[in-house]
Amino acid sequence: MSKFFVPQDYAAIRTSTLIPDRVLGTDVYALINGKAVKWALGGQSLEKSRIRKLRDFKIRKLLIQKSDESAYRSYIEESLDFTLNDPNIKVEEKVNASSGAAEMAYDELSKNPESEASYKTSSMYFAKLGHVLESLEDGIGAVLKIPFVAEQYDNAAHGLQVAALSLSLCRSMGLIRSEDHRCAIITGCFMHDLALDIEGLARQDMPMVREARDPVWLNHTKKAAALMGDKNHVHPQVLEIILQHEESPDGKGFPLGLRANEMDKVALIVGLCNRFEHQVVQQNGDRFKAMELLFREQLGCYELEQLSALQKIVHAYASPSAKSDTTE
Repeated sequence: MSKFFVPQDYAAIRTSTLIPDRVLGTDVYALINGKAVKWALGGQSLEKSRIRKLRDFKIRKLLIQKSDESAYRSYIEESLDFTLNDPNIKVEEKVNASSGAAEMAYDELSKNPESEASYKTSSMYFAKLGHVLESLEDGIGAVLKIPFVAEQYDNAAHGLQVAALSLSLCRSMGLIRSEDHRCAIITGCFMHDLALDIEGLARQDMPMVREARDPVWLNHTKKAAALMGDKNHVHPQVLEIILQHEESPDGKGFPLGLRANEMDKVALIVGLCNRFEHQVVQQNGDRFKAMELLFREQLGCYELEQLSALQKIVHAYASPSAKSDTTE
């Protein structure tokens, strides 16, 4: 997946943050042949069909002028609150709105991982996503049914899937202590591969990098933990997830080679969900095939109870059609 080019004086926005039938506070531009071309006027609302067409054409980012960033953030906040509080809006649309805002939060925090202000703002959006996933029936399912499209599967999309799976699995095992703890789990799930994003490594290149034991891969947990660590505003659970998500219960992970009894319980679960999502990428979005392979490869490393619980979630929520449609 190539890096999205942003012209001078413009800022990128995710199409996942566009909410139907809500008035835009800013002009929005499309990138065409390296130039910003006006796509939507501020003061107008967007029809569902127009937003859907963007996603059908796999356009994941648009542009706004940098001077309009504050106004666009207000649009997201107001539209998100309206969507989440309207009982007539479908679960799928609530999940789309909250996950889009969470992906935007990831973008903001990845630019300024040491900033307390960025952390607190991002945490607000991660908390709203957690509330939606926990409180709405089939909230988790709506995330797992998002079609896998390789060109759009970046670190934020990966973090969203890992967060949904991890929350569901942690909840079934009684590991979530409070709403604040739930928010920290989501934050850790989104930020665990922060250092790989900083290095500019595309998710589609990660199987090759893992296989080669590339230093960028082997150092990414410590690098991200160093960027966000030693700060009073960062929840300890976030750092445990970042530092331990590549550890393995059999002691063959990194960076510390911890065994199951030495690992943070939530980080162990996130690591399992992270491994599952790696398989999903390798299987081009086929979650059932990915689960079958993961079960076979990790049985004896992870406990049967943990693998069975993850398998139950995948089979209950994921859609057989939640795979890439790039061949259509």
